[in-house]
Amino acid sequence: MGNISDEIVEKAINSLPDVFDTHAVIQTLMMIAPRQYAGDLCATSGEDPIQNLHASNGRRLLDFGVIEPTKKVSSANVRGQENKNQEWSKT
Repeated sequence: MGNISDEIVEKAINSLPDVFDTHAVIQTLMMIAPRQYAGDLCATSGEDPIQNLHASNGRRLLDFGVIEPTKKVSSANVRGQENKNQEWSKT
């Protein structure tokens, strides 16, 4: 990965409410940085590159000191399927 910079991720986080989940971050990244998102998706390998990219982006959020994980929640992913993902809270 490398098209979606830390600055873009921070912009996505800053645009979200105080409590949000990983799916919201991914949807925001797709809206505010479609070219960078598409570049990262094209560079992702595996049987399901969408799932692999989104899992990687979720793990990446752990590196941002402005948020902390709270609990697992269920919400719709970009494919419209409900599944569990991490909820985050701004610090």
